[in-house]
Order: sequence, then C-alpha cells, then structure tokens
Amino acid sequence: MRSRALFLLIGLALAMPAADLVAQQASSRGPGQEVAVSQDLQAKIADRYENNAKTFYIFLNTLKKAIEKNDSKTVASMVHYPIKAGVHGKLQRIISSKQLVTLYSKVFTKDYKDLVLKDFSDLTLLSKGIMLGDGSMWLNTDEKNVKWHVIAINNF
Repeated sequence: MRSRALFLLIGLALAMPAADLVAQQASSRGPGQEVAVSQDLQAKIADRYENNAKTFYIFLNTLKKAIEKNDSKTVASMVHYPIKAGVHGKLQRIISSKQLVTLYSKVFTKDYKDLVLKDFSDLTLLSKGIMLGDGSMWLNTDEKNVKWHVIAINNF
C-alpha cells in the first residue's frame, strides 16, 4: 500500500510543471522558511543581474526573516533612501535608516507585514526591478548593480 502511494506521489510530482511545484512549496512554507523561487524566475534574474543574482537570494531571505522578527534595524539597512511610505495614512518621505527605525511600527503595521510576507511567494521581474506580489514592495540593485535594496514600500 505504501509503495502505491509513493508511486502516486511521484507521478503527480512529475506531471506537475516545475513552476507550479515551486509555488506550491513556497505557499506551504511557514515563518522562518527560505523563499522558493521558480526556475524560470531564477533564469530571468540570472540573465538580468548576472553575477549579482546569487546575492539576491541572500538578500531576499534576510529581508523576509528580518520582517518576520520585527528587526527594524536590519530592514532599515536594506532600504534605498530616500523612500516614501505611508505613515498614519499619509505618504511620508523617509530619508534615513534611523528615521525608518523610529517609524518602523507605523510603516510595517501588522496588516502590511502579513501582506508582504505572503507576497514573498509571488515574485515578478519587471523593468523597475523585482516586485513582491501585487506590488507591496519592490527590490532592485543600486546604480552600479552591486548592492540590493528595497526601492519601494507600498503600504498605503
């Protein structure tokens, strides 16, 4: 009976497209788990960002874990300034990591953190950079294509 179940699972996995399998794995991951990225997206990131593609996955997982842990200093160090974010329902220009740390709980509200953490399972590469989910956050490298940053916080 167990061998039948195993063959059934193997058959389903082989029949499922790789991107669907990666998406299914990503959606089943809980807090603290690494972000899974489809092979198609990995290839596109490698093509566009070349040598910097490897550091993207480190950046992405570090950012996710920092948001999960409410590590405001780490998150703030990963943002490109100045950046605009909603604070008390109004768009505010944040000019430094020190300012974001101070405003962290107002910018990264529970609802926004829940949305962003869910969006880590849905990444899209576009001309502006890499979009999480429906645009809750955007990531890209600096002008020299060296260091990754959060370039948009869409919490409003």
